[in-house]
This record gives sequence, C-alpha cells and structure tokens, in this order.
Amino acid sequence: PAPRGGGLAARRVDFGALWRFLRRDGAGLWIGILLLYRAGDAMALTMVNPMLVDQGLSLEQIGLLLGLAGSAAALVGALAGGLLMERLGRNPALVVFGLAQAGVLCLYALPAGGLAPFGAIYALVLASALVGGMGTAALYTHMMDRSDPRTAGTDFTLQQSLCAAGPLVGSAVSGFSAAALGYAAHFALCGGLTLAAAGLVAASLTSRHGAPTRAPLPDAR
Repeated sequence: PAPRGGGLAARRVDFGALWRFLRRDGAGLWIGILLLYRAGDAMALTMVNPMLVDQGLSLEQIGLLLGLAGSAAALVGALAGGLLMERLGRNPALVVFGLAQAGVLCLYALPAGGLAPFGAIYALVLASALVGGMGTAALYTHMMDRSDPRTAGTDFTLQQSLCAAGPLVGSAVSGFSAAALGYAAHFALCGGLTLAAAGLVAASLTSRHGAPTRAPLPDAR
C-alpha cells in the first residue's frame, strides 16, 4: 500500500536535488542574476535613511516615508508587476523592471549631490519602492517557474537563498561604499550593479540556453 500522504509531497528530497538544479542548462547565468538582481537595490536603500537624516528630515518624516508610504508603493508595484508581466512577457519584464530599478537608483545621485529639489527625494523613494516591488514580483515568478514540481520546495529555497545573499552582501558593504565615494557616487554604483543584472537577463535571452524558463513537469505515469 502507498504510504500515508503519498504522492509528490511525501517524497523526501536529498541533496541530489540541489546538484540537479545546479547542473541545468543556463544555471550559472541564472545564479548570477539571482545574486545581482536585488543587490544594488539593497545596497542603495540601506543608505537612504542616513541620507535623509543628513538632508534634514525628521525621524517622523522618514518613518512615514520609508515605512508607510514606501511599503504601500512596494505593494502596488508587486501588483502592477504581475499585470505587466502578462503584457510584456515574463522574460522581457525581468529586463524592463531591472532597467527601471537601475534608472531610479542612479537618480538618487541628484538630490544626494544637491542637484534636485528637496521634494524630489519623496518622489524617488516612492518610485524606487514601486519599481522594486515590480522587479521582485518578476524575479520570484521566474524562481517558481524554474522549480521542478518534483523538488519544488528545495529548488525554490535554493534560489531564495541565493537571491538573499546578494542583498545581504550589498547592505553590509553599503556604509563603506558611501563613506569612500560619497552619496552621489554610491547611488550611481548601485544603479550600475542593477544595470549589470538587467544585462545578464538580456544576455540570457540570446544565449544558446535561452532565458530562464519553466522547469519540466513530471511524468504523468
């Protein structure tokens, strides 16, 4: 008799599932995308709070902007990203959203260098949260697509861990970067990292392995 709770969900996944994922066509390029796609954004946003303090905003203003308004914009971005992916296509959307994130992060250099109106800071914070939500929705959709249904939990957890590693390192070095380069150059660097991630996605579209695609379905037998 079949074990209780049988089927795919009951099968134990060993480390072989990780190895099979890493051996897939285009896995190296996809891992690079996972590591970089959110790294520049995290590296930039870690220094937004200190920059806002230096720009003279009160803690109440910063909390309202980054907490309430920023979270709401990120939620709207995630919903909009899901809708736009259906229109643009999943692969092109990952490129477009990455380019949008890179552009917004680079624009932070303007108010940081005193080259934009004070109110532009508010618009940039909301815009970065919006496009960040769109990019996250697209990235996580691809992560689910690339998870083999037979080992979906293992595949997704591996990708999520890689996706978190880049932002973790970016956040850790952000203070050193801002201190060495200044806010304006720091944000330009963060935008450059995000642009590089979008470039990797674009490169995957023309590689012989193609862009990130859905994992194969298990045999019905």
